[in-house]
Amino acid sequence: MIGLKRYFEHTSWMLAEKILRLGIVFFVGIYVARYLGPEKYGILNFAVAFVALFASFADLGLNNILVRELLHKKTLSEKLIGTSFLLKIAGAGFVLLLIIILTIFTSFGRQTEIVILIICVGLVFQAFNVVELFFQSKVQAKYPVFARVFSVVLANIVKILLILFKAPLVYFAFAISLEYFLLSVSLVYVYYRQKYSVFNWHFDRSIGFDLIRESWPLILSGVAVSVYIRIDQVMIKSMLGDEATGIYSVAVNLSEAWYFIPMTLTAALYPALVNAKKMTKRFTISASKNFFFSWSG
Repeated sequence: MIGLKRYFEHTSWMLAEKILRLGIVFFVGIYVARYLGPEKYGILNFAVAFVALFASFADLGLNNILVRELLHKKTLSEKLIGTSFLLKIAGAGFVLLLIIILTIFTSFGRQTEIVILIICVGLVFQAFNVVELFFQSKVQAKYPVFARVFSVVLANIVKILLILFKAPLVYFAFAISLEYFLLSVSLVYVYYRQKYSVFNWHFDRSIGFDLIRESWPLILSGVAVSVYIRIDQVMIKSMLGDEATGIYSVAVNLSEAWYFIPMTLTAALYPALVNAKKMTKRFTISASKNFFFSWSG
C-alpha cells in the first residue's frame, strides 16, 4: 500500500508538471506564432524539427537503461551517472559537428542555418537530464519537477519579453536553448539541495562499454521514431517553403500536445516495472531452490 501511494504521488507530480507546461507553452506559443508570422514561425519550427532528427544520437538511448542500472546497482550510482553524462556530452558534440557539416552542404538559407546551430547547442545541456533519471529511479519526481517548472516559466517569460521588445527571429532560437540551460542549472541545484554533488561523478570505461553495447538498438529505434515524427516538416519546408511549414507546425504542435499522457505514465511507472521484474526473479529462484531441496530430502 505504501509503495502504491509512493508511485501515485510520483506519477501525479510528473503529470501536473506536464499539464502546467502544456498550458504555458500553448498560450505563449500562440503569441509567438502570431508575432513571428507563418514564414518566420516556419523557420523556427523547421530548425527545431531538423535538430530533433539527430537528438537520438545525442541521447544515445541511455535513459531507460540508466534508470534500470541505477535500480539494480545502487552502490555504483555515481559511476553510472558520471559515465552516462560524459557519453551524452560526447553524443551531443558529435551531433553538433554533424549538423555544422550538413548546414555547409545544404541550401536552407543563412537565417535558417543560424537558427539551427543555436538550437543545436541546447543538446549539450540536455546531458544533465541524468539528474532527472537519478530521481526517477528513486521515485522522487517532485525534485526534477521543480526544476522543469522553473525553467519553462522563466524561458517563456523571456519569450514574452522578446515579443514586447519586438526582437528578431534569432533571439527566439536563443530562448529555446536558454530553456535547456536553465533546466540543467536547476537540476544541478536540486541535486545539490538533496546532499548530492556532481563532483562525485566518475567515468568508468567498462561501464561505458556496457551501456553503449546495450543502448545501440535504442539509438536506432529513437532515430526511426524521430524521422517518423519530424520528417514531414522537413519535407514541407523543402517542397512548399517556410510559410507552409509555419502553418503546418501550428497544427502539429496542437496534435502532439497530448503525447505527454502515455509518455509520462511510461516514465513514471518504469521503475515499478523494473522492481517488479527483479522481485519476480528473486521469488522464482527462491521457489526453485526450495523445491529442489525439498525433493532431494
